[in-house]
Amino acid sequence: MENAIANLNITVARLQADKDLLSQQVSTQTKLITQLQAENSKPAFFAVVTGNPSIGNDQTLKFASVKTNQGGCYDPITGVFIAPSPGLYHFTCVTYNINNADDIHLQMNKNNDVLVNGYSSRSSEAESLVMNIVVNMTKGDHIYVQHRGTSGIDQVRGNLFSTFSGFKL
Repeated sequence: MENAIANLNITVARLQADKDLLSQQVSTQTKLITQLQAENSKPAFFAVVTGNPSIGNDQTLKFASVKTNQGGCYDPITGVFIAPSPGLYHFTCVTYNINNADDIHLQMNKNNDVLVNGYSSRSSEAESLVMNIVVNMTKGDHIYVQHRGTSGIDQVRGNLFSTFSGFKL
């Protein structure tokens, strides 16, 4: 009887060790699956300017009303999109100035590098400014729209007129 109990204890210890090993392997595989899903996800966002904000002195334009933010990569508080994974991305920014207001001077940046400049001239009607880019990004790269700082303070038409969007191709 003691021999049978000893054998059962050995079997229980082996099963416990096997269970611990399998739990560790499941945990590792779950982390790998989560990582692969993040790398293969297709983040996308669409946001609009609210109000009619004034912007100048190299400020980042904030598109505060987020309509779509798949993956949560666009931050409406900072106005910055952060790439969750490497790949090819497309971004579009459309802004309008206010009737008879100043010109608008904007640029779209990747990290601290200017990718494209945009300009909208003052007129009796609102003028549009459109910037489109397709860009390779690495994980953690930033994309944002910034005032060029060449024209003082400019006013942007909000209320669903000025938009910023992007997605991974």
